[in-house]
Amino acid sequence: MILAVRYGCAMGEQQQLTYDDTTLAGFLFDASREAICIVKNGYIERCSRSALELLRASAEQLNGRHIDDAALAMGESGPAEGVQCLRFMEEALADGDAGFELAWRVDPGGTPVHTAVAARRHESGADRFLYLLLRRPPCREGMAWDFSENLTVYRAIYHQALHLAGILDIDGILLDVNAVARRFAGRDLQGFIGKPFWETPWWIHSAEEQQRLRGAVRRAAAGEEVRFETNHRDAAGVMHDIDFSLKPIRDASGRILCLVPEGRDVTERKRIEAALIEQERQFRALAENSYDTIMRFDRQCRHLYVNPNAEKETGIPAGEFIGKTHREMGFPPHLCKLWEDAIGKVFKTGGCERIEFQLPGGLWIDWLVMPERRADGSAAAVITAARDISDMKRYEEELRVSEQTYREIFNGVNDIILVQEAGTGMIIDANTVAQEYFGYSPEEFRGLSIDAVSSGIPPYSMEDALTLLRRAAEQGPQLFEWLARRRDGSPTWLEVMLKKSVIGGRECILGVSRDINERKHFRDELEQSLRLKDLLLKEIHHRVNNNLQIILSLINLQGSSTDLLAVSDYTRDLQNRIQAMAFVHELLYGSGNLLHIDFHAYVAKLAEYLMVSYGRSSDQVRISTRADGIRLDLNTAVNCGFVMNEILSNSLKYAVRNGRGCEIAIELVREGGGLRLSISDNGPGLPDGVNPGAVRTLGMRLVQLLSRQLRGRASWRSDGGTRFELIFGEGPEGGAHDSIWMRAQ
Repeated sequence: MILAVRYGCAMGEQQQLTYDDTTLAGFLFDASREAICIVKNGYIERCSRSALELLRASAEQLNGRHIDDAALAMGESGPAEGVQCLRFMEEALADGDAGFELAWRVDPGGTPVHTAVAARRHESGADRFLYLLLRRPPCREGMAWDFSENLTVYRAIYHQALHLAGILDIDGILLDVNAVARRFAGRDLQGFIGKPFWETPWWIHSAEEQQRLRGAVRRAAAGEEVRFETNHRDAAGVMHDIDFSLKPIRDASGRILCLVPEGRDVTERKRIEAALIEQERQFRALAENSYDTIMRFDRQCRHLYVNPNAEKETGIPAGEFIGKTHREMGFPPHLCKLWEDAIGKVFKTGGCERIEFQLPGGLWIDWLVMPERRADGSAAAVITAARDISDMKRYEEELRVSEQTYREIFNGVNDIILVQEAGTGMIIDANTVAQEYFGYSPEEFRGLSIDAVSSGIPPYSMEDALTLLRRAAEQGPQLFEWLARRRDGSPTWLEVMLKKSVIGGRECILGVSRDINERKHFRDELEQSLRLKDLLLKEIHHRVNNNLQIILSLINLQGSSTDLLAVSDYTRDLQNRIQAMAFVHELLYGSGNLLHIDFHAYVAKLAEYLMVSYGRSSDQVRISTRADGIRLDLNTAVNCGFVMNEILSNSLKYAVRNGRGCEIAIELVREGGGLRLSISDNGPGLPDGVNPGAVRTLGMRLVQLLSRQLRGRASWRSDGGTRFELIFGEGPEGGAHDSIWMRAQ
């Protein structure tokens, strides 16, 4: 290999790089310790610094001179006068790279400088280049020669090179890759420039290989040349064996400037080398049992060997091929030229060729053309292997149609779809709806961070977005609302579903979003309306409670203006009944729930009030309550309150006996499909012969009426005290729904 550097660019096609390619190429050329001379169309275009030192000349003395004027070919006895140097070199290079000697006459009156030359020829359009690597030749009789360090071979870098190559900084950050590497990856690699080399598409298939590469970068940054075999996945997902090397590039002072990774696809070479090691017998055994069509050709493209499969595929007996060309056998001229060009190129370059073509019958053939080498490395013959790839071509077409269908669906849905990297939040792809919604073109969208379409305000920041992406990758789908931002900076609300997916063999996060600005607006209005209704209900309960308190105050004033005991008892009972109802409204407007009240809190409040109303102290009466966290609606709470007021009032009036404390238990528990309210005391019990259900006092009438209002069953029991039970709310008809006062009318 020869490192052939042309002034201002790497050999081959031009390409915009992420660094100053002119400076770097010039530096690599001049900083090299190799003596390199570039000849363009017969004229010396440029010599490296080492070449000028070797020839004891300046750039002005050599650059622009014709090679015939600057050098002489060397014969067995010395410089060959009268022999054109350019013609001598081109004849030597007719079969590929060559080595010979030249005598340089920089100064016509000075002593010629003799050099050994390793040469390579290259054509680019109408231009013909010769790349000459100069060394002092071995000692001859009468001459004293220096032979410096071993010959170092360089390959033309970047786009002309046949291998994968790139440039890294000393920390392993990717600065650029050549065209071969880009084609191998099958994608635009611009988004990977500036990222660690081990995070690029060639390495992400294997964490072990990534770790191995990190170690190689550390060793190369310390000055070591690293080489090992690895594997990379190409654009079609096929794994290739790669001969990988990582070399440090130093400046004149020895400081490491950058790292140069190179990868050579040795998949086919390894297979070919293994085949070439076998003897003819082994080759034939393999070829004759192969499903491929295998042939061997000489330099005139005549058949030297065909395997039995050739007869099977073509219908022509194998013996008729031997000694004939494809043209002589009547194959189509355009195919004959294609085959002859491929065979001639392999003989000329010594490399392998691979082409695809379609036979007249419609079959697609993958044709591998490779050299059969002699011991000295030259090509003795060319071996070809043809394989029917019609099925593969059909699969490729089906894949193309599938991709087209996917794109139509992807861009046809009304939802916003973004395909993102889980770890970085980088947007890989966006459908048409997303592009129109956010205002970015397809090219602008790819490579954007998710932060570009987020508001950036916590909890809608980049960190929050990455957390949600990780959760989707690790825990499953995530559904949430997100405050996004369009390109013009306007905020917008989205409902987002994140889900891990595999697209094109690559794990990513699929984000499907919908605009919910209108829904958010309606929800805000609804919440505001509900808050207003809550305020209105609170105000109503507050006003009802105030009005009931006014009524109680009026009754209290009226009762205090008379000395009649009966009237005083009447007003107290009336006050207690009104207060039982007032407590319900007081608890409702004082709580956050305007539909139900906590019955336990209600019982405690009512019991405390009645204790005061009847002048009972805690020494005389002890009241225990149990409600099991039951909450009642407004109507049921009012009716239960009235019932409890009547029964509890009777206990406070009649159950308290001199010298003995009174215990009253109030319970509201769930029973079956309804509720059971029980009030019991340890007083003297009901008088003999008294049936509470037949008593026509106002209090007992209210209990009976309210029990029916609650659709319940009331019962009394007198055994060591008095116990009242009311079971209500059973079945779909349970509970109170209508106003007791309307029912009483």
